[in-house]
Amino acid sequence: MTFEGTFLVDTNTYVRIARSSICLLGDHGGLELRLLAEIAKECSRSTRLKSQTPWILHPPHPDQRTQWTLKLTKGDNALVSDARDELKDAVQDALEDFAEKRRARGDFRSVLSVPDKALFYTSFALECGVVTDEGALTAVCKEFDVPHYSTLELLKHLESQGVLARKQIEALVKLWQYEKDVPKNWKNDYLRLFGPPLPEWQLDGE
Repeated sequence: MTFEGTFLVDTNTYVRIARSSICLLGDHGGLELRLLAEIAKECSRSTRLKSQTPWILHPPHPDQRTQWTLKLTKGDNALVSDARDELKDAVQDALEDFAEKRRARGDFRSVLSVPDKALFYTSFALECGVVTDEGALTAVCKEFDVPHYSTLELLKHLESQGVLARKQIEALVKLWQYEKDVPKNWKNDYLRLFGPPLPEWQLDGE
């Protein structure tokens, strides 16, 4: 895994890590993790997020999002707009192929949200990486050679750099289970990256 430069974090990855005491956004020694403005707005305005994760509006999260939101120049915006115009038909084709494969397995979650589309086009145009667990976003990043990693892969990198300890990661994964917000195939991915045993949340006394 090569984590260098700027990586944009999607909404679910941000929420999964920010709900803990881990500060995800910021500069981690050659790796800069930022939010796109559309993602930061979604975190502040989404009725669903405010209902399910009310802490998202409490300090220090709003200030952290403001500090580490990617600032785009007029030239950057022009590049993103050009990328959108150039790729939108090909992106739609890639999403339809992805949806067809998912439907064949009885899985109909194949929609790329408006913020995730903005994240993809920005990453492509400005040569940023992406951190996501979303299947549709992962599919288009793979199709167009945008560097992309999962939340667990990011955590593994941060552990290797001494930013996080294994116990912090284990506690976070247990929290995902408690909150019923785990990435798809997380068990296989965790074992591949960290090895056994799996951290599993359970009630005290079980």
